[in-house]
This record gives sequence, structure tokens and C-alpha cells, in this order.
Amino acid sequence: MSLNEIFNRFQEDWRQSKQSTSKKVTIKIAGKTIHLHFSDENLSCLLTQALSHVKSDCLEDGLNIYVWDRSQTSGDIPKLPWSYDQFGSHGEICSYSEDNFCIAWQYSSGILSFLDKKEKRALYWIRNRKELPIWDLSSPFRSILQWWFEAMGFTMCHSAIVSKKRGVMLVGKGGSGKSTTSMACVKKGLDYLGDDYCLTYVEKGSVKAFSLYNSMKLTPKSLNFFPDLASLSPSFEKQLVFLDPVSCKNQCFIQSLFVPKITHAPKTEILPITKREALLELFPTSFFQLTYRQRESFSRMSALVKTVNCYQLGLGDDFKEGVLEQLEAYVN
Repeated sequence: MSLNEIFNRFQEDWRQSKQSTSKKVTIKIAGKTIHLHFSDENLSCLLTQALSHVKSDCLEDGLNIYVWDRSQTSGDIPKLPWSYDQFGSHGEICSYSEDNFCIAWQYSSGILSFLDKKEKRALYWIRNRKELPIWDLSSPFRSILQWWFEAMGFTMCHSAIVSKKRGVMLVGKGGSGKSTTSMACVKKGLDYLGDDYCLTYVEKGSVKAFSLYNSMKLTPKSLNFFPDLASLSPSFEKQLVFLDPVSCKNQCFIQSLFVPKITHAPKTEILPITKREALLELFPTSFFQLTYRQRESFSRMSALVKTVNCYQLGLGDDFKEGVLEQLEAYVN
């Protein structure tokens, strides 16, 4: 069975799953229109919380993503022609991914992502919505969006971004302080573009960043820094917070990249680092979390790092006030 036939069989399964409450939601990211076709309204509500800031009334043609829950259908799904030894490190099914098709199977969360670039259509098949982990609620359709935008020259990065007149990118491994720093900036009035993932585009010596999700994941320790959030009780290892669209910005230019580091020094401070050090913070964490074509993505991230100024953001004990004091000159 060809990939096109498999896709069509799955799409028929989606049609059978449609209920009277089926819902279409349109979003616009980086100027590109995406139509999300949900089999029912409850599923729409569950998976669009992180996308509320990019919802659109646009009617123009774009990518169509069909979304449904396997528990809603009774028919047999197509027999899948791959085995576990054909899975890539991020669930991508390498031997069955062609130039036109991209496929990934996330076994732990039970999600099949399937993109047909030529026909501008995609499938997001969920084994059971009740089993969805926090990372799929905070960043839905991640693989599909990555494949779609990378084909147009964008790069999805594992980073946080806040901005005012200009934006700053925060990169580093989990636990480095990206999310806590981002929330501290938002509390001081900066705009928010993302906590874990963002799109970037490098052109003519400038870097433009685009928001994907309005979600933020905070550890119990981080929640304690913010009194209005301290009462939240994480249902996962981290608490998932969705920011009000008013606090979000859809795009900005990036001129500076910061690598947060918790120092416990009395004062928060900024120190210069080499571009090599910055790239070693950006690329490995992005590669680990996303389904990359390694050489092409490394080249694009290298171009990004070469274009911006790079620093270490040493997070001292005064970080709630000190972060914005230090970043003020870089966002205005």
C-alpha cells in the first residue's frame, strides 16, 4: 500500500469519526494560514488552548490538518507497513518518509502525525485524548508544523522569546531558567512569544521570530516565585499555564540571544559568550526535542547565531527584578 493510499484510508477514518459537534478552527502563524478540522468540539477546546493567540478568521487556502480520537471510531485502521526498528529517535518513520510525505509515531502519547506537503493536508490521529501528556497539550501539532514550515525555509527552535520593541531569545537545556525568566519578564510587562518552541527565519542579516504557542510549563519551585501562581497545583511534573493573548506577540525581530544560568549570586548580570558556546546550547536541545534533518537544521541555526549577539544571563538572587533591569537595553 502506498503512502498516498494509507493517508486516504486514515482520512476516511476521520470522516467516520466526525460528530454533529465537529469544529473547524483557523490559525495564522508567520503569515501562513492553517485550518484545523476537529471531529468534535471538546477535542477542539482541548487542543487549541495553546493556540488562542493565533486564531484567525482568514478564509484563504492553507494547510488542512484533520484531528480525531481513535476511540470515536469503530472501523479498522489501515495496516501500517512499518516495524519498530524503522522508527527514528523522535518517532519519525524514516524509511517511509518521502520528499512529499512526513510521518512520525509517538508511541508513548499515542499520536500519529502524517503530512502530505504536495496536497497541503495532514493527519493528527490520537489513540486516546485522555492519555495526552503535558507536552502535547502545551504544543499540539508540533511535528506537523515543524515539517510544514521548514519546507518554506523556517526553523523551529527550542527556545523562549520575550520582546518589547525588539525580542531576545533564551536558549538552554531544561532547568536552566528559561521559563522562570520568561514569566518574570511577562510579569514586568514584556510581550511573550513562547517558552519552549518558536519559529525563526534568517534573511538579509536579520532574524525574525514567530510565536507558535502561548503555553508555559513551570515547576513547583518556579511557581513559588510568583504569588499569583503559587496556589496552582501541578497535575503533571510541571504546571501548564496558558497566557492571555493580550500578553502575547505574534512576531518580532531578534538581535540578542541569551543563555540563562542560575548562579545564586547577589545580582543578575550579563556576560559575553562566544557564538560557538551559544550554538552548543541551541542546537543539541532543539535536535533532541524535534524531528530534525540534522545537516540542514544545523546550518540554519548556525546562520541564526552568527547574526545575533550572544550572552550569558547569570540569574542572581534578585532575578525577579534584576532580569528586566539587565535586559531593558536589549528589548528597547
